[in-house]
Amino acid sequence: MTAESLTGRVLFVSGDETMTDRLARQCRREHLGVVRVATADEAASQLRAEAPDVIALDLDLPDEDGFDAMRRIRETSDVPLILLSENGAGVDEVVGLTLGADDFVPRSVVPRLFVARIKALLRRTRTGAPRERYRVGALELDPGRFRATVRGEELDLTLSEFRLLEALARDAGMALSRRQLLEAASGEGGTLERTVDVHVSNIRRKLARHGVTGLLETVRGVGYRAAARGFDARS
Repeated sequence: MTAESLTGRVLFVSGDETMTDRLARQCRREHLGVVRVATADEAASQLRAEAPDVIALDLDLPDEDGFDAMRRIRETSDVPLILLSENGAGVDEVVGLTLGADDFVPRSVVPRLFVARIKALLRRTRTGAPRERYRVGALELDPGRFRATVRGEELDLTLSEFRLLEALARDAGMALSRRQLLEAASGEGGTLERTVDVHVSNIRRKLARHGVTGLLETVRGVGYRAAARGFDARS
């Protein structure tokens, strides 16, 4: 699928009409559909009616804290989500990624860069030919369905977390740098490498809920690797 043919529908959740107008115009120029709501409650109603392909969520909402709104969304939806914040990369980005966002941009983002990020998310959610499954110990990854399970129980991973875990499982036993993992998770290198550490921390926590420890090993001065011989898991 080429970038030119890539289409989808973006749900903007923001009370800032000026910002949304600026970004929505570029989306339409590049053949992306746009749905706009101003509040978290309207977003919940829209998601119940019809799921978009990507959600663009402003952290500054008129009716609810943006992080609380994202928590609500993630309770019922795994649609790729990109956060918009008044602040640049920093605490907001780390918190957002920890809570389940797939990407993060400042509200002042250049419209063409914003659409490039949206299309990167769309490319990562769409598959062509069937893709190989990966198994490491009790963990099984099905990239074609974006599904990760431990002994048949599904892991609640974001898209970026799944992509990062897929890269590690594909090359189990090999150390991958943070830059390599960032590119696997986000499709580009435009965000901070430290976000990889946040994703890995999230994945480890979710695996631990299923009794899995030791799958993701830290390689000092390099990055991370998946244990080639499996990992500890409670029966």
